This record gives sequence, structure tokens and C-alpha cells, in this order.
Amino acid sequence: MFDQAYEDYKIFTESCSHFQEVQQTLGDSIRDYVATLTKPSIGSLEIGCGYGDTTVQILNADPRIVLTVSEIDPEMIKCTFKRIDEGGTKARTICTYQRTIFELHESSPQPFDVVASGYTIHNFPNQGPGSKQAYYVRIAEMLKPGGFIGIGDKCSHGDGSEYRKSLARKMTDFAGYALSQRTDMPLGIRKRALERWMHHLLLDYEPDRIMHEETTHQQLAEAGFVDIKTVYRKETAAVITALKGG
Repeated sequence: MFDQAYEDYKIFTESCSHFQEVQQTLGDSIRDYVATLTKPSIGSLEIGCGYGDTTVQILNADPRIVLTVSEIDPEMIKCTFKRIDEGGTKARTICTYQRTIFELHESSPQPFDVVASGYTIHNFPNQGPGSKQAYYVRIAEMLKPGGFIGIGDKCSHGDGSEYRKSLARKMTDFAGYALSQRTDMPLGIRKRALERWMHHLLLDYEPDRIMHEETTHQQLAEAGFVDIKTVYRKETAAVITALKGG
């Protein structure tokens, strides 16, 4: 029997040719940063775990990492914990909060050394109390001075022309995978999953939601981050890293 939450997410991960490159780059960036730390325990926070791809990268970056996960979808939490339990790293994931980082109470293990997010922040609006900028400010509050932030996400660049071309290719890739025989998901469910992902892709391109690389750099700087870098870019994706100033 197939796991619908897993199969639904699998359409995204397996039809996205550079998904694993984004995850690996994010994991490598975390690994490089924590290698500079001499402390016995490294507190880390993941914003939105999805099916656990970024979770695995964070936990595999260093055995000293102790991870807190902030994820509002209980199905994603269940999928992630099943995955990391099979990998033997569940013992180091001590806290999972079914809430946003704005709702994490003071008793949660913070400040953190590392905050990371894979394919989550693009979902937040560009304006309002739960905006991308508000998240960066809150993340800065939760990080120790010199702490690391790593973001792997959908991200427009320059005038957006390449993003638009990549978006069109992405929709074709989604359809090709969802309607192929590379998954055991029943055809009717694949079609409905495809409709949801197509809708999601178009929402990501809305003016109040689209994520811009240059704007992200500016917003991180305004939130108090320094050494802001785009360490990976391909089609619709980028990995951006920075350190908390102070």
C-alpha cells in the first residue's frame, strides 16, 4: 500500500532535476560551518521539514547536531520521523513543534547555532506579519551571534526571464513524471496530485509570493545578517547562506 503523503511529495522531488543538488549543497554548507565550532553540542533549527530531505542533510552534517523542527503539517512530521528513524538519527531530533517559529515558546532550545530551511520560505508572503522579512528577523532573534542560516529554495534572479522559462519547463517535468509509470501511485491520485502541484507552482509566481534572490540578500542584511552569499544557483533554485552579525 502506498503512502499518499510520500508519493505526493515524491512527484516534486523526483521531477525536479536539481532537487538533490540543492539539498546536498545546503548540507555541505552546514557541514563546513559546524566544522569551525568546537562545542560538544550544536543546536539547530529546521523551518518546515517536508518529507525530511533537509532534515537528513542537517543531521548528517555532524554527529554533535541536536535538531529542533518547526512544521505545521502533522503528515509531514510523521513522514520525516519515519524516515530519520530508519536512518538511526531520530534520537538527535529532540523537539518537534507543530507551529511556526513565531509561536515557539521560550522553553524551546534556543538560541541556535544553525537555522536551515529547504523549499519552505518561498511559501511565505512578501508582505504582512508572516512575511519572508518577518521570518528573517525572527530567525536572527533565535540565532547566537555568528550563527549560520542556510536557505535552499525556489528563487527568481535578475529580471526573472530565466525563472519564467524554468517554470514552464518545470510544469512539463511535473506532468511527465506524474503521468508516467515511474510511481506506484494510482493514476487518479497522480492526476489530483499533479493538479495541486501545478496550482502551487503558479502561486509561487504570484507577485506577493515570488521569492527574489536579490531581495532575499537585502532582507537578510536588514535583519542583521552578514557574509551573505548565493552558493548555488540553477534554473528556479538557489542556496543562500549568511551569518548573524554581532
